[in-house]
Amino acid sequence: MPTVTFRDIVRLKYNLAPCQLTILDIPNKNTIFVRDLLDRNLRFSDRGLEVGSINYISKSTHCFIRAKALQSEYFLPFWDTETVIPIRPQVFKNYNLKEDDLLISRDSNIGEAIILDKDYSNYMISGALYKLPITKNKFYLFAFLKRMFQQEDKV
Repeated sequence: MPTVTFRDIVRLKYNLAPCQLTILDIPNKNTIFVRDLLDRNLRFSDRGLEVGSINYISKSTHCFIRAKALQSEYFLPFWDTETVIPIRPQVFKNYNLKEDDLLISRDSNIGEAIILDKDYSNYMISGALYKLPITKNKFYLFAFLKRMFQQEDKV
């Protein structure tokens, strides 16, 4: 890896970003963007909503899925007391979460994705998550989102 100095960053107008923001560059003229696989452009309504910790309660019929539920080592949501929070039903927004829906993180664990294993009618997603509007090639996209691309060392 070449060394990059602060002067290089300023001169070339690079951004400093977390390691989760990686680029997969495949030398192929047939590549497409994730947005090209979606049924339509993302809308604000595809993004979850923050309910605020004031609305967290100990028991409820309605729950809030946090970004921590999306883990790199899991294809399905990772449920525990930190990832799914019971909330007041009055602040619940129905995202119509169905089996095989793809959720992707846009926040702390950027790009992490899961697929839902069943319908979650009383669950809503946090503002850190998007429910992707995709019907065709859904599993193809999910396979790429979950694939760990690693740079091989050249000997």
